Amino acid sequence: MDAEKKKIFTLSLDSENRHMASAILFDGNRLAITHCVPVAGPPSQWREKMLADMETKAATGFAIAVEDRSGAFSPHATSVCFDDAEDGRTLLQQSFDWWFSLKNSGNLLLDASVTRYDMKAGEEGSLIDIRHDEKGRIVYHPNWMQFHGGHKAMLLCVAAAMLEEPLSGRWIDTMLAAVSKQHPISPSPFASWQAITMQRDADRAKELRGSHE
Repeated sequence: MDAEKKKIFTLSLDSENRHMASAILFDGNRLAITHCVPVAGPPSQWREKMLADMETKAATGFAIAVEDRSGAFSPHATSVCFDDAEDGRTLLQQSFDWWFSLKNSGNLLLDASVTRYDMKAGEEGSLIDIRHDEKGRIVYHPNWMQFHGGHKAMLLCVAAAMLEEPLSGRWIDTMLAAVSKQHPISPSPFASWQAITMQRDADRAKELRGSHE
C-alpha cells in the first residue's frame, strides 16, 4: 500500500439510521469523501455480506472504522465510540475540530453525492451550534433532530484518518515507514494533529511489533 495514500471505509451502527462511507486521505492532509449511503434493512439482511466486504477491504489496505459500542462487530475494523473522552473532550468534539480544520483550510473534498451530509457551524440554520466551555474551548452542539448516521459516517472518515489503530503486521510496517520518512511541514492546522497521531501510532506499532517477536 502507498504510505502516502490511505483508503478509508466507515460504518455508523449506533442508530437505526445506519450509513456507510468511503474516503481517501492523500497528499498528507487532504481528505476526499467519495461515498456515503444508507444501510437499509435489518442486520440479518446485510451483516454477513458487510463482514465479508470488510475482510476483503482490510486485506487490500483499507482503514476501517465502525461506530459500534460493543466493540465486537468485526475483527477487521477499529471500533469507535464518539462518547469516549480524552482531556475532558469527547471524540465527537475532537472529530468536529478535525472536520472544520480540514474544511476551513480547503483540505476537505466532498463528492457531489455526499454534500447532503455536509456539516456547517455558526450560521443561522446550521446543523452545528458553536459555544464555549468554562476553559474557553469550542463546544459543538449538533441539532440532534437532524444529526444522524450519515453525518456520523462522514465524521468517522475524519476520525479514521486521524486515529487509525494498527490492525496487522502490514499496517505496522507501513506506519513505521511513514513515521521514519521526512515530510515537509504543512501550514494546515491538520499537520500538528497528524504529527501527534503518527507519533502515537508509531509508539503503538513498536509495542505491537515487540509483542509479535
